[in-house]
Amino acid sequence: GDCWVVTHEELDALVGDVLSCTYDQAVAPTCLKFYHNGNLVEAATKEGIKGEVFPAIYVAGGAELEYEFDGERGFAYPAPMGFSGVMADRRIM
Repeated sequence: GDCWVVTHEELDALVGDVLSCTYDQAVAPTCLKFYHNGNLVEAATKEGIKGEVFPAIYVAGGAELEYEFDGERGFAYPAPMGFSGVMADRRIM
């Protein structure tokens, strides 16, 4: 499958910065967007994605990572309009 990478060099990320992403399946083409401290990173936007999407964050060199998927503890920056935290799978058996 396809893979896209956004690096800390592209984002100029520093200690304490917040990275986030949204995936919009309600519009065509589908769109995966990344944010740095609440601001959209236009160069990292991917459109027309088909199939399942698994956004991931990788850290190295002793870096530490804190995460929030569902917004239960509160997001550092408000989610863009129309978005919320990750929802549990709702498949009907």
